[in-house]
This record gives sequence, structure tokens and C-alpha cells, in this order.
Amino acid sequence: MLSCLESGKGVPVVLVHGNFACKEWWREVLQNPPEGTWLLAPDLPGFGESQAPRDFTPSIPAYAEALRAFLREKDAEEAILVGHSLGGAVVMEAAGEKTRGLVLINPAPPSGLQTPEAYYPILEGYRHNREALAQALAAWRLERAYPGPVLVVYGTLDSLVTRVMAEETAAFFPRGRLLVLEGVGHSVNLESPELLKDILKDFVKEVYGEVQGRG
Repeated sequence: MLSCLESGKGVPVVLVHGNFACKEWWREVLQNPPEGTWLLAPDLPGFGESQAPRDFTPSIPAYAEALRAFLREKDAEEAILVGHSLGGAVVMEAAGEKTRGLVLINPAPPSGLQTPEAYYPILEGYRHNREALAQALAAWRLERAYPGPVLVVYGTLDSLVTRVMAEETAAFFPRGRLLVLEGVGHSVNLESPELLKDILKDFVKEVYGEVQGRG
């Protein structure tokens, strides 16, 4: 099983880190989680404390399959999936029929993302070749659009993901919408965790309000 941090009880909300990060990037979000939520933050294979199998090849589908296995092991397949940066691509790929909703934080777009070489040094902590990781992200394309509610959160100070990319990501999904955060960069989970908790709280209410209404 993937190494993870978790807190709270209730609706499962799974927090998936980006391509130069680990579960620790969510630690402040995990403190005092929104009421009625069970937050889980795994390390993807090869990151943090999650060892990658010897034959593991970095790719978005491979990370997505590892995430799906984690959800099954945790009995959390009906989770809201939250992905930051590369983690956004992973949760887009991993989303299935049981997924309740997606929150994509400055995500890699469904058409893939070219990572500038200037960002390679910050990938040093990755146990695989950092160029292979960047190539995996660039080569990836999302083939199907998750049909449920999708919230794309975009910090305007991001120097890697552009607003046009965020707009295209929101438009890709039938029920996608864009939330623009002024004065925030690539990582609202680090820069303003309390703001992100408020965003997640509102999204959970939106999603589960719908579920109750349909019941």
C-alpha cells in the first residue's frame, strides 16, 4: 500500500501531490480538516515514503493505477479526488464511475504538459530519472472526460501552468468550472491551506448536496 497521511472522519477526500512533492505538502490541510471529511494524502510510487516496484515505469496511467489500488485498499473508491499539478493529471486518469468529484489545483492540462528544463533541479528527490518523469507528463493525453463535477482551481501567479491551460482544462469536462485565485501561485495547498480547506468544504457540500437530492 502507498504510504499516506490521513485525518478526520466522514466523506473520503484524497489529496494527490505533484511532480516534485510528497504527502507532506498537504500536512497543513490535514490539520483540522473540514467537518465530515476523511482526508487521505498518499505518496505516489517513487515519491516520499512509497517505494516504486523494480519494474515500475513512470507514466500517468501507472500512477493512476497505483492510486486506484490505494482507493480499493482503503475502501475509498467513492472519494472526491484532489490533484495538484501532476497529481491533477493522475486523478483525471484515475477517476471512475464511483468517483464523486474532482478538484484540480493548477493541474497539468488534459493535453499534457511540457516541463521546462529549468524545473528539473526540483525533481531531484524523485527516485526515477527526472527527465523520464517530465517526458511521461508531456506524452500523456486524457482520452475520456470524467462526467461528474469538476472544479479547476487556478492561482494567477503560477509560472508553469497558464490561465489559458486552466480554462482549457475546465472546458474539457462536461461539468467543469474554473475558480481563479488572485495573488496565489502554483501551490495553494502550501501558500494558503486555510483557503483551500474552505474551497474543499464548499465542494463537498455541493457534491453531496446533489447526491442527497437525487436519493
